[in-house]
Amino acid sequence: MSICYCKSVGSKKGEANVASILAGLKWVEMNHRKYKIRIVNLSAGAGENLEPGKEKMLIEAVEHLWDLGLVVVVSSGNNGPGEGTIAIPGNSRKVITVGAVKTEKQRRELFGSRSYERMCSETGRNSTGYQIISCNSQIHGKKDAYTVKSGSSMATPVVSGAVALLMEKYPRITNVEVKLRLRETCIHLPGAGEQGWGMLNIRDFLKL
Repeated sequence: MSICYCKSVGSKKGEANVASILAGLKWVEMNHRKYKIRIVNLSAGAGENLEPGKEKMLIEAVEHLWDLGLVVVVSSGNNGPGEGTIAIPGNSRKVITVGAVKTEKQRRELFGSRSYERMCSETGRNSTGYQIISCNSQIHGKKDAYTVKSGSSMATPVVSGAVALLMEKYPRITNVEVKLRLRETCIHLPGAGEQGWGMLNIRDFLKL
């Protein structure tokens, strides 16, 4: 089983346009059987000021992969928490859209776009969307090979990883069953405001 991380559709600076995202999703469609891809992680999205038709194209692309049986996990973006600020295609009603929260020590403030009924935010005790150590694509000169970042793009791969563990444990589980499992096991965070299904609890998520 493989996870396809579609953040790789971006440039060296980590930027992506609609055409490159669509091309990456099309590649997954054409190659998911060859490489046994079951999970698609899309830590990229677009704002509401897209050219006419582009929003529909993005949503249709991720939903097509979902309809093929893949688990599609996308980031909500970091423009919230106002209404209507979820990045496209995170506003699809089929895919799993992920936000991020800060630590309890920081009053569990939401970090990311407004979440709604299907969103599952981060996981574990260390608040996965906040201050995550990751590889640094901007290495040159004396810059470190690793960097620290926060946001829904960092939380989304953690949820994808949790899904991979579940699917490895239960190979016959479907994408719909994975989504329902998330809804059943996420934890509500008191005082965190709009949060959809709440915070992912990996321990309960992996128990069936």
